[in-house]
Amino acid sequence: MSDLIIIQYLMSGLRPDLWKELLRRQSTLTSLTEFIKYAKIEQDIHETFEKSSHLSLESQQIQLNQPTFQPLTAAIQRLNHQYYPTNKDDRNPRSFSNWRSVIQRNSVHQARDKTIKAPGNQNHQRTFNNKSSNNQSTPYRQLNQCKVCGRSNHRTIDCFYKKSTVTGSQDGGAPSKIFKPSTTTSSPVYIKIRVNDQPIESIVDTGSAISLIRLDFLKTIQHNRFLNKQHLCQTANATPLNIIGQIELNIKVKHIETRGIAYVATNLIIPILLGHDWINTNHVHLFGDQKHLTIPDQHGQLTRIPYTKLLSINYPVQLVNQITLPPYSQTLVDITSQATNANNLMFEPYNRYISKFIFIPYTLLNVNNHQTKVLLINAQNRQQTLSKNTRIGTISYDTAFSICTTIHNSEPEPPTDHQSSRNTKNSGNGAISYNKDNSDQTIRNNCCDQCQEYFLSGNDLQKHLRAECYSDQIRKQIFESTAHVEKSDHRLAIQDIL
Repeated sequence: MSDLIIIQYLMSGLRPDLWKELLRRQSTLTSLTEFIKYAKIEQDIHETFEKSSHLSLESQQIQLNQPTFQPLTAAIQRLNHQYYPTNKDDRNPRSFSNWRSVIQRNSVHQARDKTIKAPGNQNHQRTFNNKSSNNQSTPYRQLNQCKVCGRSNHRTIDCFYKKSTVTGSQDGGAPSKIFKPSTTTSSPVYIKIRVNDQPIESIVDTGSAISLIRLDFLKTIQHNRFLNKQHLCQTANATPLNIIGQIELNIKVKHIETRGIAYVATNLIIPILLGHDWINTNHVHLFGDQKHLTIPDQHGQLTRIPYTKLLSINYPVQLVNQITLPPYSQTLVDITSQATNANNLMFEPYNRYISKFIFIPYTLLNVNNHQTKVLLINAQNRQQTLSKNTRIGTISYDTAFSICTTIHNSEPEPPTDHQSSRNTKNSGNGAISYNKDNSDQTIRNNCCDQCQEYFLSGNDLQKHLRAECYSDQIRKQIFESTAHVEKSDHRLAIQDIL
């Protein structure tokens, strides 16, 4: 099939406006490629004109729909003008007399309305003028008014408060209009609480989904039945957190008593951490910029709990004596600080000694009687001298590291089948699982020799022994030795002790 036949077939299906334009070029359209090229050009031109005409119609319609405010006299004149005859055939005496009678009737009604409603029209005109003046002045004031502070002497982009304030919600609080940013600090939030009537300083961490308690601290307080339920969690820095169970705690903040479930961890470095579950349950709001939190009591009254100021050490370090560093040498020098006696203080050297090729490593120091030692490295090919009392760095104690530090536990030997059967039998007794040593070696002192189960404390072990693992011969001896006690409550108390 030739190109001309295909072109004729395609032109028969075109729209009339496009077909007319292409018909003018029919003599030059000898190939199918040229036909498609010119057809595409004509189609684009046609669509462009359609869009422009559509936009012009929309703009005209918008202008017609906009309300126009004209004086009242102009509206009356327009009403009078619409009675004039517009057709030449209407110019006869009868039509002219009818038209003049209509004007006379309208003029009578208008004069009557003016005499009756003159005060109302004046008030309406005065109100209308006031509204129009207000409408003209309001956009001008809004353009010059700052959207941050509300003042009109500067632009919003140049507002000083925009740079020094933030908007939004504080941690645990409701959204507010303007808040000054709190001081950037890496220290966690500590508050004073009583856990099962034991005073302790706890961390309130909004980034933790659960509340945690360390196993060693749990042994030192009175607690209810321990629920053995193992979990494996990770901290924010991907450090594994070994959880061996959970326990219900009575947490008292000032005079407000709360209860919560805390997960028992073996490698938690802090005694207790209150997480997001405790915060949401007790409606706690934290205000970081004001250094306090609020918690409602049983009557809904908010109680303010201030943050605890922990010991924050940040002291400069000075040389005790004048020292001379030989070229390409390492020298251990004596330094002094205001800290009296402390361990694991972080030493941070000043950066200005790097340009002198004197390198001082970051290290942890133990301070004894204000003094300790640090290593200085001279990388120059000549000796350098540092005078007495030269400051070479600072020592500090960063409390932020206490959140992430964990203790690595070695994997114990796998249990035997005989031990597995015993643990399955006694899994509901609140004991710690035997197949993984979740804590240090001190737990083994609370082990039952009969069933090889570990317990949190000696009291739990004694309860277990009295309930299950004492032999019948020992029980019989205890009952016989306490049979002479007359009062039953005294006799039971003595039996519990024995």
